Amino acid sequence: MPAPLAQTLAGDDAASLGVALAIGLLLGLQRERSQRATGKRGPAGARTFPIVALLGALAVLAGGGEPGWLAAVGFLGVSALTTAAYVRASRDEGAVGLTTEVLLLLAYVLGAVAAAGQREAATVVGAAALVLVSLKDRLHTFAGRLSDEDEAAVLKFVAVALLAVPLLPDRAMGPFDAVNLAEIGKMVVLVAGISFLGYVAVKTIGVGRGFLVTGLFGGIASTTATTAAFSRRSREAEALAVPLSAGTLLGCSVLYPRILALVALVSPAFATRLVPWFLPMAVVTLAAAVPGLLATRRGGTADVPLENPFELKPALWFAGIYAVIVVAAKAAHAWFGSAGLYVAGAIAGTTDMDAISITAARLSGGEGHGDALYRVVVLAAVTNALVKTGIAWTTGSRPFARRVAAGLLGSAAAGLATLWVL
Repeated sequence: MPAPLAQTLAGDDAASLGVALAIGLLLGLQRERSQRATGKRGPAGARTFPIVALLGALAVLAGGGEPGWLAAVGFLGVSALTTAAYVRASRDEGAVGLTTEVLLLLAYVLGAVAAAGQREAATVVGAAALVLVSLKDRLHTFAGRLSDEDEAAVLKFVAVALLAVPLLPDRAMGPFDAVNLAEIGKMVVLVAGISFLGYVAVKTIGVGRGFLVTGLFGGIASTTATTAAFSRRSREAEALAVPLSAGTLLGCSVLYPRILALVALVSPAFATRLVPWFLPMAVVTLAAAVPGLLATRRGGTADVPLENPFELKPALWFAGIYAVIVVAAKAAHAWFGSAGLYVAGAIAGTTDMDAISITAARLSGGEGHGDALYRVVVLAAVTNALVKTGIAWTTGSRPFARRVAAGLLGSAAAGLATLWVL
């Protein structure tokens, strides 16, 4: 074998062993800390995990870099030892968990996967496993706060996402060939998933963490719902106007990075160019929240009655809105050019920012739009800010409404100024 090639292979082997060692060590350290915190000694810890991961990697490398009979024999051996350790622990201590044992088998597999040339995949899976085991208490808390309706909603949505959406026709149809049912289904799953992150956060933190934290995570799920909930709370307790308004504005400021993240999954280039268009509105909204942020960190509690985004009703509602906006946007552009798109964006912003933002991102791949699509999204954001101002003014206390209106009207003005300047 030529020397350069041998050196390259040796370098790849060393990198694979390094990834396996790192994954095993991180998992082992986490298990060691967990066992010490509970006062129970598990079958594996900071030394056994990296050794097992290295064993998996070496078994594959010894087989020429391909998982073969040697890797299979090694897995069976680790499985036998793990099973024996679990049986002994069950006999001595009664009911015990399986987390450490399963992680030990995973460490072996990830070591083997890294040695087989899939180091990135092994790293991602190892990191995900580390996060899951580290969030044990929070996951248990979240599970305890889920209602039967939440569980049913998640199961129904998973069934739809995995069974129904893949069967939708993936072709253009309808007026202007604007409707693609498969694309709509994917967008529903995407938007519901991002909204569910905020829903999980609000459910997990619960009450008692203050308006600021609740507003921040509530804004990920729905800035409109958060604004409405805090507005009603301010009318019940006018003395809480400062922290409530700060939480509302903080939640509203999350809208912009949320939309950017959502759009980036559809068109990274569009999201990148959208940043300077969004930046003035985001800065003004966040700046308006600063006085309240400095005045209080914990300002009581408020329940944000968010609807589970995995319920079929909100999912179908978004699908309908998205389909209508896609058709309206294409029709408006075909009939009236950019002026028609602006009208569609302004109307869409009164109900849902996600749909018009995704529509603009999808249309950005076509010709003849120029900066019009960025202006459409900004105009929708301006309209959305005005709608939330109206919600605060009609349902909230006067001190609360004045503070929120100052921030959101300032944000709308910044958006209009951006449209004028750019």
